[in-house]
Amino acid sequence: MNFSRTALASLLSVGLVFSTAHTQPAHAQAVDTLSSDVANFDQYATVLDPIATGPLAPLLFSENIFAAWGHVLQQLGAPVVKPEATHPPADAPPAQLRELKHIQDNVWKLKVYSPAMDRIITNDIILPPGGIENTQPRPTYYLLGGAGGGDDALWWDGGGASEFFRDKHVNVVSPRGAYGSMMSDWAQPHDTHGKYKWATYLTKELPQLIDAEFHGNGRDGIAGVSNSGGPALELATFDPRFKVAGSISGCPSTTGVLAQAFAWASAAFYGTDPARSFGPPWDPAWAQHSPILNLDQQRGRKTFVIVSRGGPADFDVDMEDSPLPALGLNERLDYWCSSFYAKTATKAGVDLDYYELPAGRHTWALFRRELAISWATVGPALGVE
Repeated sequence: MNFSRTALASLLSVGLVFSTAHTQPAHAQAVDTLSSDVANFDQYATVLDPIATGPLAPLLFSENIFAAWGHVLQQLGAPVVKPEATHPPADAPPAQLRELKHIQDNVWKLKVYSPAMDRIITNDIILPPGGIENTQPRPTYYLLGGAGGGDDALWWDGGGASEFFRDKHVNVVSPRGAYGSMMSDWAQPHDTHGKYKWATYLTKELPQLIDAEFHGNGRDGIAGVSNSGGPALELATFDPRFKVAGSISGCPSTTGVLAQAFAWASAAFYGTDPARSFGPPWDPAWAQHSPILNLDQQRGRKTFVIVSRGGPADFDVDMEDSPLPALGLNERLDYWCSSFYAKTATKAGVDLDYYELPAGRHTWALFRRELAISWATVGPALGVE
């Protein structure tokens, strides 16, 4: 959950969340200060809700605020990201199986070679009853981790997916290593982790391998938690195999003051220049990849968005690197973004199920509940009980 703390601290520092002054050195009480500030913010969140999800929502979560500036720069000859650089090619070859290792019960570690990224990618795969001996065709549910790339916490473990899918006839696949990637194809390589072509991998390369090696029937779903929630909605538009897509405690936007700040901060936190993804903030690519600005592409499949209002709940769990009040604020911001997206998408004709929980901080204790609740949408779309 490092990104939660970092993103919130960034927002606090630029004045997007106002706090009282402190006399102690910033480095001395950083966590306590942040915890106190966001706790105070949480007290007034209900007052801000009508504003953040109403008049201010377009500015915060959808408007391409740099569009005019970008147009001027383009007229002056500034380069922009070419669309083909950040979209998966239709003819991408399949990933190649390298290793399959049993972890426990119905969970396996799957290592494959990605031609687009030219390296080995590790994935967790939950197999249906019967495991590798089960040869019956079934759908596949791609369940994406947050900004930590799926390595900081695992869906099959902390997210409760291993237990939840124990009796369900479906493959569940979660990739690792997509640190701060927005699960996207980047225009330029990541400074630390090399080529980032996660959209190609998740929508073209990996599904071909899963169908061939694990009896996938080509009827798939995809959902992401936190930083990958919005990207999951876009990924589904890249291939008709995806019949359902969902955002779990995420923000379905890469435009708007707060939404773009979240995306930018997550990339920067994991050791790279965020402009290597979709270009500088004014580049049109940011709007091209913002789910809330491309709702026409999301029609024709089932979509769900699930989020909590971020208040304290009896199931909240402490996190080593993030105070619970900060995680509450993190979830509240996702609530503002998600609720605005849901209203906008529904008006635009997207077949959307919107789930809103009254409480729960931005932790795996919340996510595992959201996983179970959202299955009411995912299961029927995949034809699985």
